[in-house]
Amino acid sequence: NIVLLLGQVYCEGKNTDVCQESMIFDPLGRMNRNARFVLFLSMMQWLQAWTGFFPTWFIALTRGGCNSLLTRVAHSLMIFLLVPASLIRLMLWFVKPAGIGVVHHLIGLRHFLIDSVLVIGWNFWMLSASMTMLRPEVLRLAGFSTKRF
Repeated sequence: NIVLLLGQVYCEGKNTDVCQESMIFDPLGRMNRNARFVLFLSMMQWLQAWTGFFPTWFIALTRGGCNSLLTRVAHSLMIFLLVPASLIRLMLWFVKPAGIGVVHHLIGLRHFLIDSVLVIGWNFWMLSASMTMLRPEVLRLAGFSTKRF
């Protein structure tokens, strides 16, 4: 997702060979839209597996996962920003979906830029939460059990 976002920013308004030949960096093109959708689906599958492995992840992150105040604030801030922003974007998509070649502007930004930033934000949160789960005491609080397998 980061590569797609950086490619879009680089190729915006440029007619270089790389930008013309790489249709994947055109945010209105079918290839870019499909790649973003596949990345979104893979993130959803990761979330499904993650919640299956750690059924009480929220307890682990709030009680045992965050030793420092800074880590606790970072996890909470990411959730309190990402959840409302994602829900607002989802509701806007239900009300006014964008089709091929259609660009919606939200708070001065194009919709595909907001979507990419949200997916990257969720990926960073899940990576951070997964790294927190690596400690044995947190793993027990998260409900992880080898008996499930």
